[in-house]
Amino acid sequence: MMDSETARDRLEIIRQATAGLLWRSESDFPFEVFSWPKKDKETIAAENLLDRIDLPLNTPVKTRQIEDFFAPAIRDRDWHDEGDKEIVQKYRNLLATIEQNLKNTKVYLVDRVEIKIYIIGELSDRDWGVLFTKAIET
Repeated sequence: MMDSETARDRLEIIRQATAGLLWRSESDFPFEVFSWPKKDKETIAAENLLDRIDLPLNTPVKTRQIEDFFAPAIRDRDWHDEGDKEIVQKYRNLLATIEQNLKNTKVYLVDRVEIKIYIIGELSDRDWGVLFTKAIET
């Protein structure tokens, strides 16, 4: 797919696209961007993710397509002021950046109330690219 230097560059491009962005919920959280080495022909599925983050296999996990996950953040609203419009544009840029730099990306929402959000896609043949944030939903 791509070499490790290119993978690092792609990760940095994603990191730059998250700069200053907070995922909005009952509390707002920044994004962390990092990579995980792939294990032998590993696919990221709920059970693999839970194992990686040391949570019990019975922890609730919901899966979303990336476009569906970001849909509320990239939608223009009648009541948006200039600041809101700027944030919407930053989220559109982030979505496009993820789609350009990761392959087969999925979003995993882990647990309830304090939801851990993992956006995971193939960064290279050897690595997963990961964006992590949280949402509070009571």
